Amino acid sequence: MSSLSRDSRYALRMLAKQPGFTAVAVVTLALGAAGGDVLRLLLRQGLTLALPGLLIGLVAAFALTRVMSALLLQVAATDPYIFLGVSLLLAVTATLASYIPARRAAHVDPAAALRCQ
Repeated sequence: MSSLSRDSRYALRMLAKQPGFTAVAVVTLALGAAGGDVLRLLLRQGLTLALPGLLIGLVAAFALTRVMSALLLQVAATDPYIFLGVSLLLAVTATLASYIPARRAAHVDPAAALRCQ
C-alpha cells in the first residue's frame, strides 16, 4: 500500500512537471492497457529521441577526428573500442533514463491520478 501511495504521489509530481509523459501513461492505463505495454510505449518514446542523437554524435565525432588527433596521446583518433565503449555507455544511460520513469509511471493507479486532475 505504501508503494501505491508513493507511486501515486510521484505520478502527480511528474504530471505537474511533465504532463505529456505521465498523461500518456495514465490515459493508456485507464483505457485498459497492461503495465508492460505502457512500459514499452514510454521506453520507445524515450529511445526514439536518444538513438538519433547518439548516431549524430558518432558521425560528428568521426568527422572531428583530424582536429582531435593532435590532442590524443597513444590512442588512435578512430579507435573502434573507444567509439564502441562510449556509444554503449550512452545507450545504456539513455535506456535507464527512460526505463526508470516509465516503470514508475506504469505502476500508477489511473483512477487516483485522474481524480487529482
